[in-house]
Amino acid sequence: MKKIIATLTVIVAAALGAQGQTTNFYYGNTTTLTGMTFSPGTNNLPDGELYDQARLLFRSTNVVYNGGSIRISGITLSGDGITGTLTGFGNVTLTANNTSFNSLYQPLTTDLGTWYPANNLAGFTVEFLGGAIAPVSTAQLAYRVTYANIDGSQVNTSFGNIGITAVPEPSTYVAAVGLLGLCLWSARRQLFKLAGSRSTSSGTGSNGAA
Repeated sequence: MKKIIATLTVIVAAALGAQGQTTNFYYGNTTTLTGMTFSPGTNNLPDGELYDQARLLFRSTNVVYNGGSIRISGITLSGDGITGTLTGFGNVTLTANNTSFNSLYQPLTTDLGTWYPANNLAGFTVEFLGGAIAPVSTAQLAYRVTYANIDGSQVNTSFGNIGITAVPEPSTYVAAVGLLGLCLWSARRQLFKLAGSRSTSSGTGSNGAA
């Protein structure tokens, strides 16, 4: 019986072990993320120069591309120096790991002397295309925001403080439950025998005590 319980525990752990790795999970083919935050800090350019533009950067780790790609679309940014939300970044396409792909610079609505990255929020949609897949619990997509002056020669960058980690498809959990049920059904005779022997043992002990 102990072996049966140990086996079932391993099955469930294998199916659910990738859960809870990070705050935001990516699974499936398309995911839209909103309210993505950035590391806090206080940033000033030298010689009193002002920030007047911003861009977003993305990179992947441990994604298996297989000739496919990751498309990041619907990119938005709000925060310091921005009235409303910047939406003109265009799409970003990732075709390899550990490489930053920059969206186009977008002008801030107000030139900025001091930048507090924690005030920024980003949103974007992630699509896995072609043969690209995100192995469970190891694949990650990171993002960051860069503020710059007019010619881009002076920049400051803040990384996103949350990684997007792949987790099993919902069907994985369904399969795990089904497999657990099958194992319990196969072990039903042993479970009934164990329950019967305990019941008999308990009854004998009661009569003896009386």
